[in-house]
Amino acid sequence: MKSSLCHCFALMAMFFTTLCFSQSCDDIEDWMNIIKNEYPNMRIGTAMPRGSVENMAINLYSDKFYTPYWGKSFIASGKNGRTKSWRKIQSCYVKQNYNTDRYKAWVFQSIIYNYHIDFRSDAFSNKIGQRNLLRNELETKFKALKRNDLTVIEVEELKKELSTNYTLLFPSLRKSIT
Repeated sequence: MKSSLCHCFALMAMFFTTLCFSQSCDDIEDWMNIIKNEYPNMRIGTAMPRGSVENMAINLYSDKFYTPYWGKSFIASGKNGRTKSWRKIQSCYVKQNYNTDRYKAWVFQSIIYNYHIDFRSDAFSNKIGQRNLLRNELETKFKALKRNDLTVIEVEELKKELSTNYTLLFPSLRKSIT
């Protein structure tokens, strides 16, 4: 009786561990799919300027897109939190065979691998901080627009800025005005 109870407990523990692990990998996949959702016509495997890839990485790791999946911003996670998330991503990459999916393999290798490990320096975090400020600035302008607090000239200026100053932001953030 005692051994069957232990056996039952072990099976339940394995089930819940698998369930929790699968959920976290699903979350990671959802987070990785942000790039696909933002750039549905992007052709994986074609040459892409490093600046474009870095721009995608900075947006993916910015507070708006990183925090909902990881519970804290990339900057606030600190070295230990970033190391933990990196290990979780690596584990899912191996166990979920992301390398067999062209898109997931590309996101992992081109964006996550190249930029997540950059957490040892402040350079990437500083870029994320700047991107957060740019997004917050645009959101403030959108709120003013919704309240009808912008003049016609300011609205026209904002439309121009969407194709100049704010092109660094994900397309979904810029589309809400056009």
